[in-house]
Parts: sequence; C-alpha cells; structure tokens
Amino acid sequence: AWQQRYELARALSPLYRIAPGQSPVLLLHGTADTVAFPGDVIRFARRYAAAGNTVRCRLLPGAGHACVLFAYAADEEAVYACLEEILRFVTEQPNNRRSE
Repeated sequence: AWQQRYELARALSPLYRIAPGQSPVLLLHGTADTVAFPGDVIRFARRYAAAGNTVRCRLLPGAGHACVLFAYAADEEAVYACLEEILRFVTEQPNNRRSE
C-alpha cells in the first residue's frame, strides 16, 4: 500500500513534472513553513533552473505557510515587500513588457 501512495505522490509532485520551456516561476517561501518545507522549494528551484527555465526563489525569514496570501500573518511591511517582488518579477518577463 505504501508503494502505491508513494507512486501517486511522486506523480502529483511538481518536482517530477519539470520540463524545459516551462513558464517563469517566482517562489516566495517562508522558512518557518511546516506544510511545504523550505528545502523542498530550494530543490524544486534548482531543478527548474537546471532544465533551463527561469526561476527566482526567495526565502522569507520566519514566515509560515501562505503567510502573505491567506491569514496575512506577515506584518504589513512584509506583505508589501512580497507584492512589490511579485510585480517586479512579472514585469521583468519579456512577454509581459508593455510596448511604448
């Protein structure tokens, strides 16, 4: 039974679904996250980049899981910093630049 659960988890894991040519990804991840561990996101970012994809990984010191999105557990300054980083990342991507 554990083998089936392992195979299903592996099939669903983004870590094993990486391929060249995928969209740019921004990963903002709390170092205190106990749902998705920081080491896992670092491993994903390395594999994603090794496949030739654009990835930026930023670890948020002391932040937990989805601290900016759901519970707003992060302080206001941290929330704004994350939103600014998201905006910067999105506007840096070649297909998202506005023509002037």
